[in-house]
Amino acid sequence: REVTYQVFVPSFLDTDGDGIGDLEGVRQKLSYIRNDVGAGVLQLSPIFQSPLLDAGYDVTDFRLVNPKLCAGHCEEELSLMLDEAKNLNLRVVLEIPVNHVSDQHP
Repeated sequence: REVTYQVFVPSFLDTDGDGIGDLEGVRQKLSYIRNDVGAGVLQLSPIFQSPLLDAGYDVTDFRLVNPKLCAGHCEEELSLMLDEAKNLNLRVVLEIPVNHVSDQHP
């Protein structure tokens, strides 16, 4: 049994100053989440390509990280965040809303 800490990335820590939280902000707080909060699981709200009209559940491409949630290079930021979480023994759950898509989905 472990504590799960859910993060809605767009409203979490913004590291690039655009007013939208990003994966780098999540990465910077992993130690806090693991050590201070005591969570063993981090659940991320949908981070996939989306116009964010429905809190990220309106996915347009499940293969891409939403560039609005990145400070620069999305896949690299996601990889760094996952590697650091692994080093902290913090499991990460990505919420994948397969029963939701955007009206902009091809």
